[in-house]
Amino acid sequence: MKPIVNGLQADYAGRVEIEKLNVSDPSTAEARVKYRFRAQPYFVLLDAKGEVVDTWQGYNEGIVFKEAFDALLAQ
Repeated sequence: MKPIVNGLQADYAGRVEIEKLNVSDPSTAEARVKYRFRAQPYFVLLDAKGEVVDTWQGYNEGIVFKEAFDALLAQ
């Protein structure tokens, strides 16, 4: 997933903020609870207000994220 996420960061730079959280880091515990982290990898798409738009777990093709990002950006 790392190459896909890195590609998305490059493709959407300045339009979508992508933040990676380390599940082993105790400082991410609050986010894991808040977003109901269930498996790794786990992805949460938030809108500009911080509301959850969609979530994905496990491997996903980059097109899945691109379609979601583009739909959210078009609103």
